[in-house]
Order: sequence, then structure tokens, then C-alpha cells
Amino acid sequence: MFSLFSALLLLHSLVWAVPEVSGTAGTADPGIHVWYLGSNGWAVNIGEKLLVFDYQEGSDPNPPAAGEGRNLQRGYIDPAELDSFDTYVFVTHAHQDHFEPVILDWQEQVDRINYFFGWEAGDDPEHHYMIGPRAQAQVGDVEVYTINSYHTGIPEVAFLVRVEGYTIYHNGDYKAEYQEDYAYLQTVADDIDIAFVIGITYEGHQYFQQTLCLAEMFHPTYVFPMNREGDEYKSLQFAQLLTSHVSGVNVLCPEQRGDDYLIEGGRGDVNLDGVINILDVIQAVNILLEIGNPPMECENRAADCNGDENVDILDILGMINVILGIGECQPRLPRIM
Repeated sequence: MFSLFSALLLLHSLVWAVPEVSGTAGTADPGIHVWYLGSNGWAVNIGEKLLVFDYQEGSDPNPPAAGEGRNLQRGYIDPAELDSFDTYVFVTHAHQDHFEPVILDWQEQVDRINYFFGWEAGDDPEHHYMIGPRAQAQVGDVEVYTINSYHTGIPEVAFLVRVEGYTIYHNGDYKAEYQEDYAYLQTVADDIDIAFVIGITYEGHQYFQQTLCLAEMFHPTYVFPMNREGDEYKSLQFAQLLTSHVSGVNVLCPEQRGDDYLIEGGRGDVNLDGVINILDVIQAVNILLEIGNPPMECENRAADCNGDENVDILDILGMINVILGIGECQPRLPRIM
């Protein structure tokens, strides 16, 4: 009988016949690191870029004591940390739980920093005032789009940011004719990778209906609910409500400032070189046949293309489908650091 082992050996000998296809189908994502900065604040690190959304310090019910460190691990921004990144700072509107004037001091200490405001927050020619409606801006390969609302009497936006192959959405307090605005955003992006949304737990509330519509239209891979600092427990209720309506969405609920999530580079990139190609298939076959040196744990996780926590022939076929542009590996659930 033709055994599975024989089939794998045959696959190993034939795998070089699989063509490499250029384009996004064979490209692995660089991984992403998310920190919760309290209330509506988030920091997102992708490669050499750091995106900071709606940073503020005043809502922390347990602020650091004098002399205690204020850094990302504690849910704060230390400008010295920004020196390592190209930094992009986003502010949806002027309410104090979304805007902390201290962010303007960072530009005196950090060379590579860009600001995006959802209203005319000043007159600095180097800042981007996304007044709208539906404003657009681009800095290098970072594309920024907004949708606008005025439901509290002041101008405010939701941001859609495209960077390093990711699409990130931050709702702020946006609350408007969302069906029309989301249809506009669909001309920009088919899917959303990470969505920061208001964690309302009432099904009939417009904020929940907005999020439900967003999930159905853009299929976000990861959703982070936002609540007033100290009310993070409501995020779990929101997660249960949203997942009861929409399948396939991962709702991640931080409990306190500084909680962070590491979403590693995509499955399928077994040799961790940033692309999925024939070399990854060969290495996955070697892992399965126990050929060569024992794999590192990160290589084992990357070889699990279908996400069933087991490396087998289905994962190898899945990677081949990625290379051919006719399939994709399952996204990884983030690890809580």
C-alpha cells in the first residue's frame, strides 16, 4: 500500500515543480504588536513604524507613582521610545479622553514623527488636518482616510490606515450615516485586519449597529473594543454579543493599561524570511519527515498553515495554494504578552 510516508517523499521530490508566483498571494505579513493605552488609546507597531491613536493620560484610575516608569509596558508613551520608530500620531477629535496636548511635545524630541488630526487643531504646516468630509493623506507608504461626524457638536473622524499590507480602523467617537461612509471605505479596502471600535453592550445602540455593519462588510480579523478606563470588563460582554452575530471574528479584550498583544508573522512563512515560497514548502516537508535539525517552535507554528495545531500534509497543500494564489493560511491568534 502506498503509505503517507511514501507520498511525502514523493511530494518532497516533486515540490520544486511548483512555480513561484509573484505578488501578494505569496507575501507573509511582518507581524504586529498592539498595546492598550487606556480608554480609546492604542499603539500599533508594524516593522519600523509605530502608530499611536487617541493617546491621553488623564483617564488612568491608577497612574504611576512619582519616579515610576511611564512606558509602553505601563500603557504610556515615553518619547525616548519613539526614537526607534517612524511614528504616526492620530487624534480623532478634541475631547479630553481622546486628545492629550502632551503629544505635541513629542515633536521637539523625536525626528521622525507625523501628526494626523480629525479637525483643524492648529496651523502647523507639517501636520495633517483631516477636515474632510472624507479626507485623504499619504506619508510615504502610509495611507490615511477619514469619515466624519459631528454628533456631539464638534468635528470628529474615524481613521482607516493602510500600512505595510495591513488595514487598521479606529472609530474614535464617529457616529453618522455609517452605511454610506462604509461603502466609501470599501472603495479603499476590501477587508480590515484590526478594528478599534466602541464596546457598547446594547444591541439596539447605533455604536453596536455600526460595528456589526463594519464586521459584515469588512470581515475584520481582530477587533479591540474601547470603553471608559475602568470599565474594561464591559468588553467581554461586547465580545459575546458581537460573536453571537458574526462568526470568524476574534475579539480581544484588554483588562488594563499596558496589556499588549503580539500577532506574529503569518502562517506559512516557515523560514521566517517575510515571503511564502517553495523554500517554506520544502522546510515544512522536512519538519513532517523529521529531516535535518529539529525545528524551532516558531517554525513549527509557522508551518501550521490551517491553524489546527498540527503540522501535516494539509498544511503543505495549503502553502502550495498560497503560492499559486488560490488559497490562504489561517490568521494567527495573538499571544498576550
